[in-house]
Amino acid sequence: MPEESLMNLFRKLNKKLIYHYFFSYLLIFLVPFILLTTILYYTSISSLRRQLETTNQINLEQVQSLLDERFLELENLAKHIQVNPRLTRFMLNHPYYSIEGQSEIKKIQLNSSLIKETYIYFHQDDYFYSAQGSYTLPALVKREDFSEKFKQDTFLENIHTMTTKIGMTPKSQTEKSLGGSMAYYVPLKNDGVTPYATVIYFLRTSDLQKYTESVLANYNGSAFLTDLQGNIIASASTDETNLITSEDLSLSIFQGSDNFQIGPLKYVISKKESVLSKLNLITLIDANHFFAPINNVRNLIFILTLVTLLVGLALSFWLSLKHYRPVKKLTESFRAISSQLEKEEEHEWVLIHNRVTNFITEQQRLNRKLRSHQGSLITHCFSKLLEGNSQDEQLMAQELATLKVDLASGRFSVLLIDTNFSGEKSQRMMKKTILTSHFPLTFFQSKLYAVEFPSKELFAIILQQFDQPKTDNLLETDLVIKIKAYLDKLLEDDLYLSCGGTYQDFRQLNHSYIEALSAMDQRQFDLTAKTFYFNTEQLPNQLFLRPPTNDLLKLNTSVQHGDRLLAAEILTSLFNQPTLITLSHFEASCFYFDILNSLLATIHQLDFQELLARFKSTVNYHSLPTLQQELQDLVSDACLLVTQQQQVKSQLLDTEIIDYLNRHYKSHNLSLEKMALDFKFSISYLSRLVKELTGQTFSKYIQDLRFNFVKMRLIETDLPIKAIILEVGYYDVSNFTRKFKAIVGLTPGQYRVHYRKNTAS
Repeated sequence: MPEESLMNLFRKLNKKLIYHYFFSYLLIFLVPFILLTTILYYTSISSLRRQLETTNQINLEQVQSLLDERFLELENLAKHIQVNPRLTRFMLNHPYYSIEGQSEIKKIQLNSSLIKETYIYFHQDDYFYSAQGSYTLPALVKREDFSEKFKQDTFLENIHTMTTKIGMTPKSQTEKSLGGSMAYYVPLKNDGVTPYATVIYFLRTSDLQKYTESVLANYNGSAFLTDLQGNIIASASTDETNLITSEDLSLSIFQGSDNFQIGPLKYVISKKESVLSKLNLITLIDANHFFAPINNVRNLIFILTLVTLLVGLALSFWLSLKHYRPVKKLTESFRAISSQLEKEEEHEWVLIHNRVTNFITEQQRLNRKLRSHQGSLITHCFSKLLEGNSQDEQLMAQELATLKVDLASGRFSVLLIDTNFSGEKSQRMMKKTILTSHFPLTFFQSKLYAVEFPSKELFAIILQQFDQPKTDNLLETDLVIKIKAYLDKLLEDDLYLSCGGTYQDFRQLNHSYIEALSAMDQRQFDLTAKTFYFNTEQLPNQLFLRPPTNDLLKLNTSVQHGDRLLAAEILTSLFNQPTLITLSHFEASCFYFDILNSLLATIHQLDFQELLARFKSTVNYHSLPTLQQELQDLVSDACLLVTQQQQVKSQLLDTEIIDYLNRHYKSHNLSLEKMALDFKFSISYLSRLVKELTGQTFSKYIQDLRFNFVKMRLIETDLPIKAIILEVGYYDVSNFTRKFKAIVGLTPGQYRVHYRKNTAS
């Protein structure tokens, strides 16, 4: 009866439609099923195969590492023998002291269980020295019980080896039954090149046998330890049918084969060669046993595939029946359901549209934010280069390259602008802001970058020139004149501008920076000039005995700004002046005392009293190297103190900025412009500084402070909401309420009720 009813059902069905459904669902199922099954199969099998091979290789590497450590111990013991005064040729030949040498050899042998016996052979000598005494070669052969196959020429060649070497020394049948022995030769070199002696270790292959056995783990197969010529030193096998010979091993291993077959049995070969111990560790594992997990996985995948295929066929048939039965109802109600679906789809699409729109908007905001921070990153990198604080200039150049700042070509120099502009306080602040906003700047065939130093009231311009110089001067004055004219017109002011030298390497920007600072200090000599050049300054005439004035200026300026490396470089160049060789002792003393006086004046100006006291001993120098070293130490200590002072000032400034924000965040007239005016910073510099200190923008940080204050007052007081909002510096209550709800999720009133209920409960 059930079969008849099922047949009647099929007669009533539209076969074409049901087959269409069936094959459609079957196709939808089979295409990804076959694709995924194929990928899963090959991925699983290949991954498992790699895992098995990797595991076996790691096991080999671990055992090989242990062997290397043991052989490294032997080499270290040989180094100990080389430096041991009791193991010299004289001491070992001495009737009395040779006893102490033999005792030392015994101690050395106890450091390694591999060592069976140790001999020391000195070239051009006829004796081999051991813990039991000295032996001639015939006596050694007899004592070690070498077999008749022992080759004396090979042994003599090995003991005169230039490098560490392993030698197979044939043993008699009695010794072979005990595990045999091998020799390890380590040359001793007195000059690092020519050996004068050789340490000969006779090793127990029984200990090496243990390492060979451990490499097989739980696999069926064989493991071999051979030298580089293929001679088997030790072997182990878990396969009772193992018939592998040395010749078979050489044919399979040293011809690059990955597989090995003896009769019907196949083996997987793995090899690990050690450069240190000169040994090969080789495993031959039964392929069926080695790849057994792969067969298990293959069978499991086959069963799962078959079950899934049957389930897919049944599911496809069930879905085709299921969708055929309500087809009429779906046809009649399609319009209504379609309209309903359209409403739902419209809702979902609106949601997706809103989310995509929000994503694009957020992405654009992040891009704008990144572009806004790009200038601060460039400024940070250049400030490090100028002040000589960069530990890795090449890495700094790579970071600048990611910001599209190429320092690989061009000539580099530094121009300094005195930011103590004319005009009112607010006008000076606006000029700083205008000046900052115009950089980076392309000017003729040059690129200009800017760095602000508010604490020094200076604005540094890094000038990168790409054209060929027209003159031999370090910096072309016509370009500087054009730059000054452009900036004067931009700021409507007559700026003070100082110029450092030009260098081909960007890593010498701090040289140009120090030179520009030195040139700026020369304003006191010419009150009418507005532009100063370091290398063309007309300074008072100096005697031929005095150091170069420009070098002294750079030295003093580098000390005043804490540039220790540059100061040490300048001081070294002053002491290496070629003209000093031709001067008499008196003339040279005058030269050195000028350097002392210059540094003394600088350190006195910096008020480093503890360093001033050290000048008394420096004046009474006894030799030129002593004077140079003492001055280098003084300069280094002075730069360190200047750096510490700058760090303290920077920390105090950071603290002042945070304190200022925490004190004034409730003020309704607080703004970035007002704060920049109070601190004498440009707006852009202050904005970057606040972001570095707080991790937030100025407006976001102030908003968080105000919101936290409002939350606290809402919970802890019964003051009206309007009063609290006015107290925190907002006049527009409705605008604040909208912001509060958008960020917190509740209006101020709802927030008060919600958290008071939670507190009460």
